[in-house]
Amino acid sequence: MPRQAKNLKSLYADQSEETLGVLGGTYLQNFLTMGVLGKGFCALTDKRVYFKGKCFTKNGGHYKSTKEQRTLDVKDITGTGFFQIRLIAFLIIGILAEIAALIFALLSESAGDVDGLMFALVVAIVGGVFLILFFFFRIKVFEIEYAGGKIAFPISAYNPQEIQKFQNALRLAKDNYVANQPQFAQSVSQSLPSSADEILKYKQLLDAGAISQEEFENAKTRLLQ
Repeated sequence: MPRQAKNLKSLYADQSEETLGVLGGTYLQNFLTMGVLGKGFCALTDKRVYFKGKCFTKNGGHYKSTKEQRTLDVKDITGTGFFQIRLIAFLIIGILAEIAALIFALLSESAGDVDGLMFALVVAIVGGVFLILFFFFRIKVFEIEYAGGKIAFPISAYNPQEIQKFQNALRLAKDNYVANQPQFAQSVSQSLPSSADEILKYKQLLDAGAISQEEFENAKTRLLQ
């Protein structure tokens, strides 16, 4: 028997918040009516962004698949965009498989175990496949950047028009907040460095080997938008 349907506003911290956009409307509807959450969804109001479910979060220089439930103030959203990401899980599995293959090979060779050597070869091939996937397979995602982190949703799981509408609504919500908070806008303009200064900092990190060329190019593209 289906659970009683919830109201979208029941998810909000303030019942007076106005809904401006939804990303993952089908997943949100399933969650509200059946309590079933297949993928992640975002609900945008004039004050906050609520997201829940499966997504990718940035961990160091890589993304990992996680389940999240967070509430963000619109003022804390610092940017949105479309990116291609590599999955760190592929790298980890590949490295572990290669290590396991080496151990099996050494043990089997010392024992004269031909079957063990064949098994080690299979494990090494599997590890190589995962390493290839890490370096060449990328997922295109829609990313929301906020003070303290990033969260991303695979584009293939959502309607492209839905993503674009949500991104536009989020930008308008941020613009409206800044326009209605002149003191906030003034403090931001005074405290934030220019794009040129930020690009110079990233260039210094690149020269020092702290970031890759790809990370530098992504940062430069974002700052020049």
